[in-house]
Amino acid sequence: MTTKARQQRVEQLEEGLRSKFGAEIGGADLRALLGYKTGEAFRKAVSRGKIPVRTYLHPLRRGRFASARVLAEWMESLEQAGKEGET
Repeated sequence: MTTKARQQRVEQLEEGLRSKFGAEIGGADLRALLGYKTGEAFRKAVSRGKIPVRTYLHPLRRGRFASARVLAEWMESLEQAGKEGET
């Protein structure tokens, strides 16, 4: 897949995430998108530095957040890794 096609796919994913969750995704939505079944599993991964995307603490809200863009880039990279593994 070309760089341009990858960029377009990231933009599609980001648009879908933004329309469903907004620009900042946190709480149970973030946990579920990253594949953690429980809040405790997510908290342990955070404390161990094992979260696969850059997250941040929001000064006016509780918990960790990630931008829709960062999540879209991560999701696209997973798709690419899956396609490469098929060959």
